[in-house]
Parts: sequence; structure tokens; C-alpha cells
Amino acid sequence: THVIRHADRLFALYEGGAPHELDPSSLATLGVWDVDGGLTNPFSGLSRIMRPQLPFSAHPSVDERTGELVGFGLLPGRPNRLLSYRISPDGRSLERRHLELGGSSFVHDAVLTDRWQVFLLPEVDYGLGGILFGLSTASGSMSMHTERPMRLLLLPRDGGEPLCFETLPGFVFHFAGGADHDDGTLHVN
Repeated sequence: THVIRHADRLFALYEGGAPHELDPSSLATLGVWDVDGGLTNPFSGLSRIMRPQLPFSAHPSVDERTGELVGFGLLPGRPNRLLSYRISPDGRSLERRHLELGGSSFVHDAVLTDRWQVFLLPEVDYGLGGILFGLSTASGSMSMHTERPMRLLLLPRDGGEPLCFETLPGFVFHFAGGADHDDGTLHVN
């Protein structure tokens, strides 16, 4: 889905799994990048069997002040989890956070501001039976409920408690950007 350079290395990304490192000259796949062990699944035995490595976003953001790569992933299961990663400029895992979501969702992109990692979470159902038996892919089994309100999730960059709000119905695939303002407001495009 996306290719980025970070820590003087080249990576191919998609939201369904771990990044893959590429040779910058030949574009040959060098292997899975586990982010210094930061993508090792720490959850239940079944979760680890199904997904030994946690998913990483197709569209992570770079913090322009620190050079850190800030990514995310969605781990389906009971409970569904939103994961957030912070990776140093030299490729070390600095932080991994997870939030249990009340329902299933799909997130392809997020916004990074000085104060927040911003997510819009549409309500989505997956046909898990088809996925488990190899009859469909995760994206092929999605039923989006664009008539239902989305949730706006604000994950504080300082490690504080997340804020969640119900917002307009719909679906968001990509963002153009966002910014914090001196009066405390947040603008997302």
C-alpha cells in the first residue's frame, strides 16, 4: 500500500501486517521488520497463534520535531484493539500502547499533531467465518455502516487518557493533515 524510508532503511507497508524491509537498490524483500521486537503479539495464546506479529499502519506519520515514526494498527479479536507505536529515528521501539475498542472498525490513516494522534473510527463488521476458512479476505468481508455515527478518538501524545466522541455518520480513508491551535482547538482535514 505504501513505501517509506525510516532509520536509513526502506519499508513496504500495509495495514494488515508487519512492515517488510526492501533493498533500496533492487527492491528485493529482505524480510519482516519487527520494530526491535515492538510488533511481537503480547496478548492471549489464540491471538498470538493467529497473529504472532501485530499489524502496522499503511500510513504512519513522522513527528517533524523528533523524527520519530508514529504508527498504528488494528488487531481484530475479542476485544478488538487499536495499537499505537512510537519508533525512534534510528528504528528502535520506544512505545507501544493499546486500547480496547467496543466494536470493530477499519482505520487506514490517522492524523498526528503536537498533542494528539487522531482517529476516526467508522463502524464495520467483518465476516470472520469467511476469513477463517479462507473464503474471503478481511477487506472483502467488510460491511461498512456509513449510516451510523463514527467515533472520534483522540490519543494524547503525552501518554494521558484517550478521549472519545461520537461524530457524524460516514467513512474516512485518508486525511490531508491537522493542527493544534493556541486556543486549544484541533483542526483536522
